[in-house]
Amino acid sequence: MLKKSFKKYLAFALTSVVMTSSIFCSSVKAKAEVSKVALKEFGQPEKLIPPISSAIGLFDGAVGQQDGRNVMYTTVNGTPSVFNVIDLENYKLINSFVLEGVNQTWVHEVAKDGTAYIGTNGDKPTLWAYSPVKKQVEKLATLDGESSIWSLITDENNNVYAGTFPGGKVYKYNPTTKDLKDFGRMVGNAAQEYVRSIAYADGFIYAGTEKKKIIKLNVNTGEKVDIATAPVLSGETAFCYDLDVVGKYLFARYDKSKKVYIYDLENRVWSDTYLQNVNGLHMSKELEGKSYFISDGKLKSVDLNTLTVEDLGIAYGSSFRGVDVVKMKNDPELPGDNIVTMQYGGSVVFFNLQNKKMKMYPPVVAPSAAEIQSLEKGPDGKLYTSGYTSAIGGAYDTVTNTNKSFSLPQAEGMGALGDKIYMGTYPHAEIYELDTKNATGTGNPKKIFTIGEEQDRPFKVMSAEGKVFFGTIPDYGKLGGALTVYNPSLTGSESYKVYRNIVQDQSVVGLAYKDGKIYGSTSIAGGLGSTPTAKEAKIFVWDVAKENKLSEISLNIEGLDNPKMISGLEFGSDGLLWGAADGFIFALNPDTLQVVKSKNIYPSVKGYGIWRPIYLRWSEDGLLYANVAGKLTAIDPNTLDSTYIVDTPLYAIGDDGDLYYAKGSMLQKIAVSDKIFAVSGVSLNKEKETINLNETVQLEATVAPENSTNSKVTWKSSDEKVATVDENGLVKGIGVGVATITVTTEDGAFTKSAEITVVEKTVAEEPDKPGAEDNTNNIETESDKETSEQLPKTGALNNSFALISLGILIVASGMVLYKKRSLIKH
Repeated sequence: MLKKSFKKYLAFALTSVVMTSSIFCSSVKAKAEVSKVALKEFGQPEKLIPPISSAIGLFDGAVGQQDGRNVMYTTVNGTPSVFNVIDLENYKLINSFVLEGVNQTWVHEVAKDGTAYIGTNGDKPTLWAYSPVKKQVEKLATLDGESSIWSLITDENNNVYAGTFPGGKVYKYNPTTKDLKDFGRMVGNAAQEYVRSIAYADGFIYAGTEKKKIIKLNVNTGEKVDIATAPVLSGETAFCYDLDVVGKYLFARYDKSKKVYIYDLENRVWSDTYLQNVNGLHMSKELEGKSYFISDGKLKSVDLNTLTVEDLGIAYGSSFRGVDVVKMKNDPELPGDNIVTMQYGGSVVFFNLQNKKMKMYPPVVAPSAAEIQSLEKGPDGKLYTSGYTSAIGGAYDTVTNTNKSFSLPQAEGMGALGDKIYMGTYPHAEIYELDTKNATGTGNPKKIFTIGEEQDRPFKVMSAEGKVFFGTIPDYGKLGGALTVYNPSLTGSESYKVYRNIVQDQSVVGLAYKDGKIYGSTSIAGGLGSTPTAKEAKIFVWDVAKENKLSEISLNIEGLDNPKMISGLEFGSDGLLWGAADGFIFALNPDTLQVVKSKNIYPSVKGYGIWRPIYLRWSEDGLLYANVAGKLTAIDPNTLDSTYIVDTPLYAIGDDGDLYYAKGSMLQKIAVSDKIFAVSGVSLNKEKETINLNETVQLEATVAPENSTNSKVTWKSSDEKVATVDENGLVKGIGVGVATITVTTEDGAFTKSAEITVVEKTVAEEPDKPGAEDNTNNIETESDKETSEQLPKTGALNNSFALISLGILIVASGMVLYKKRSLIKH
């Protein structure tokens, strides 16, 4: 009979059961939790293609003389823009020049000395000049503090005058002294103002601005007077979009009414006669006592003596983009005088006054890539783009690296529902639908409706529950954006509803949907030329079915003061409503609208945003991407750890998991991969161990560093006749002797070994005591004879435990302890 302490064996057995559960969990120590961001590798920017590069977009042209021939000066918009010189008489392109830093040109003007002046926008509004003698372009002056040059005119001394935005100023450039003079703001009533049109006569500049005003500026004294005060103009409230001096008259066209009013410069009075339904953008120079214009889709003339109008019967469905009078010596179809203009797509159009016919010459200017205005992944995995001031969209295939272009006005925002993409375009907030299942081309995309309600720019588009939701910015000078809900299952005006001023005088730039509710966010900005009345952007909740606002709140985050824009609203898999404002990322409880978590990722950013929203997008592995304050950033939604990637206003996550983003006119890519953490070594929990035959011991390997990418290991015994080891590091004694167990890392082939000694199992017995037969059903204990060496080894555990009612049977760690007549069985 074995003399053991039952109580100690029982305690040991129970402890062994618990120990076994943890020992066998893994043969490699578990990794510590690491931020999702730290596990990602972001590659270097890779240029792909300029997706909006197949079309020509130009706003204006002007005729001059070079080498004794008529030439057309025009600039193709793009990044960069390209200035072109077209020989009209031989109809060929003879010069072109890249205008670095320029993405848009609205106006050209030829001075009396033949110099062509170019008013450009881009990095900064800049005045350029082209010399037909030197045949070179030259950068003359930058109008610091302004963003755009909208109008140009020259005087009898070859001085150049420019009208600007947002200051609404007039500048004068003297080509002789190279001095630039700032005449200041023409109106000065609003934060943003235009001088959209400009004309010159007899020492006075006439500057056309918003809200019907026409400012007469004395260039010698600087005195300013609004002359648009006559009763005949009383119904006008919008832009004076075009101004032209022809003969003794100033012709002023207003964009909303399309009326052209006539001001007598000699008598300083407005005529009661005006021209109607005029397309613009100019009146022609005087030709035999008449000026020519486009009205009702036809070429017409106005007699400068009687102000009577004649319809010439030449149909034309567009407008004048610059207009001049030329003779075409080499084209017998165009005898005598011709009115010449440009088209947006680059064609040159002649109206022959003798034959009363129109002739169009195809473009000879080359396309220039337009700046990307919107970017969205479609349901087919392609990346859909639209160009700034372009009539072209693109569908880029990330697999084949190819792009297909199609006709599309400037889209501010895009969103998908099913197989269709909905595109909100500027101007007039027109909505287009593109079916990704059908080829693009005629009728795809197609215009489906116009939002109306003085809305202009649909920057936010999203879908849910079979509906498409649009958030919009209002028209010029207006406050009060709108939420529009479109139901494609309905038709006509019944298919959409517009809800304006959900937040009074604010624009809607953020939308997310959950449980029948739209969660929206705003910008305090209205259309261009408007002055915000609100101090801070808001978050609101809208009941889609009941068509009413449920709540409106301020965003209460410490350190976020009066944000001008809150946007990027998206629901995460955690059920929280995420968004961005200034340099902050935040998450709200959608039920209480309380902030659950937030972080100021870019503390230096204050007052960020006007119209274009921030975009939040989730990767398939749960990483949050957000271009907070225009900085594309990867964010761990659990810890809010983040890493900056690149500056961009637009990006999308491809089906391949890579990031695609806009940089000017170029679509670029950053590859995203799992970061590789190389193994630097491996260790074992035991260096030596002795076990009995047929018993086991668990070896545990720890791979360094803890966050190594590949922590896989392999195990090997030096002598499997002595000891074997399985793929989990469990060693079993097979024969008496010594074996070396070696673990090897798959990454780097680092090794570590343990020496295992296998011995015969021995049982120590004590002499029986005479007459000591146990009849008490208790095990006799002699604690003073026990040592720790008599306890079973931990390597003998087999993770089992049982109690039997006939006695007590404990099976633990490979032992059977039976409480019956002091019998212990191994």
